[in-house]
Amino acid sequence: MTITVAGTLAKLFGRELDRYELAELAYEIERVDLEIRGGRQDQYEIAFGGFNFIEFVGDTVVVNPLRVDEGIIRDLEYHLMLCYTGVTRLSAGIVDQQEKLYREGRRESIEGLRNLHKLAFDMKNALLKGRLYDFAEMLNDEWRNKVLSNPQVTNELIEEMYGVGRANGVIGGKLLGAGAGGYLLLFAEVNKKRRLREELEKMGGQFMPFSFVNEGLVTWRSGCL
Repeated sequence: MTITVAGTLAKLFGRELDRYELAELAYEIERVDLEIRGGRQDQYEIAFGGFNFIEFVGDTVVVNPLRVDEGIIRDLEYHLMLCYTGVTRLSAGIVDQQEKLYREGRRESIEGLRNLHKLAFDMKNALLKGRLYDFAEMLNDEWRNKVLSNPQVTNELIEEMYGVGRANGVIGGKLLGAGAGGYLLLFAEVNKKRRLREELEKMGGQFMPFSFVNEGLVTWRSGCL
């Protein structure tokens, strides 16, 4: 929403912002002005759109577009399912806990974060080469390392839903966002998707349609008022 409002107002007043400037403006509004804890990844993902490998080094951000074959993207989209867990949460508290555990030097948290860093590179390579089943298994590894780094990202319901998913055709998956609620992204065997949906809906899961897009925010002036 912040990206949309900022981009629309910039267009209205004739201010041309490139995607880096737009993402940074949204970051400043959310993280500095409103003091909502979190990182920079969401703002850059929405501003740029498409598949990207985003590097964060200090305050420097570099967005590297990935040339993923269209067939790979469609196949990935066909296997993925998005399930709302029915649980909402405030992400700021989870981010605060993650930072606290890291600063305290908790061994598991540091190990989990290091593993996540390595997985980002491995998942990028698997996606570019079309090794989708390897990519799916890495999704599972990503989730387990996220839990390792901060146990508060999960709860009994989420673990139960993910366990049911794994027993019904899910090769890998993870909770999106900061954790502790929201949406499960699941990579499932195609011939088991119907059964998977039925089992998770029994637990209150709600499946949402989605598709990948190549563009981030797009603004324009209408010729008709």
